[in-house]
Amino acid sequence: MRGKEELGAMMTDALTAMSGVDIAFQNIGGIRIPFIDAGDILYKDIFRLDPFGNQVVVFKMTLPEIKSLIMSAYNRNKEPDLMVSGMKYTAVINGDGICVDVEMTGMDGQLLDPAKTYKVGMNSYISASYAFDHADPGTVNYETTAQTLISYLQKVQKVDYQGTRRTAVKSR
Repeated sequence: MRGKEELGAMMTDALTAMSGVDIAFQNIGGIRIPFIDAGDILYKDIFRLDPFGNQVVVFKMTLPEIKSLIMSAYNRNKEPDLMVSGMKYTAVINGDGICVDVEMTGMDGQLLDPAKTYKVGMNSYISASYAFDHADPGTVNYETTAQTLISYLQKVQKVDYQGTRRTAVKSR
């Protein structure tokens, strides 16, 4: 696996699979290595990838709240900052490179349900450090994101994220 998209997809899929959430996010700054070689993924690979001891936090969020998280994260460095599972998104930017809208779909390409409240998982760093709208204060599940990833890999045994792309950017 190479790059933030592929590694982030694996990390967020672990959160959706093991934490019972609909959608999960991982900030690119928390993806600390550029690749994991093909073959067995070792404990040392996981702890080099995710060395921080962040805990999993789950929020109940509406689509406008999720959009505010993605927009705020994008505008920190004017690039997609959140890797995702359970959905795909396109950041819509203006001429100054500022994210002004987000188009969100399910993994199947269908629009997400605007009437639904989604269970959204993320690491404790995102929940504490990113500015975003959320009525729910979040619930910490007291498992680290690294342990969640280990449990996920033990469950699925094999992963292949080559070519995975769940984020995009387009100009308005």
